Amino acid sequence: MFQQFRSIMQREFPHARFDGGVLSPGWYAETGAQFLSLGFFGTVISLFAGEYFLPPPVATVISANKGAAFFTAMAMNLLAGKLIATSAFEILVNGIPVFSKLQSGALPTIDTVVSDVHRMAAGAF
Repeated sequence: MFQQFRSIMQREFPHARFDGGVLSPGWYAETGAQFLSLGFFGTVISLFAGEYFLPPPVATVISANKGAAFFTAMAMNLLAGKLIATSAFEILVNGIPVFSKLQSGALPTIDTVVSDVHRMAAGAF
């Protein structure tokens, strides 16, 4: 999303420098997502090849409940994606913040950002 804004803004204001990026979700969310991803892959591998490396009672339970195990794997994968997807970003023009999704709570339109940059250039910011 930011790259689209950057290319449009660069055409509109060729001498300005546009910076920005996606907000990191934090180490705790990234670590949780990694554990959930490992659980996802472990569950999928157990579904397909569990009888070769799991203890027989565990392999029997998994083979008897393949639907529940598959649902659990998909739920772990979904939660891992949700933990790391912030979709929050900021747009800076020459080091000055013009837009922050965290502050506004919504995605901007390109017209809004262009008018904000025009106001900033005119000293109205």
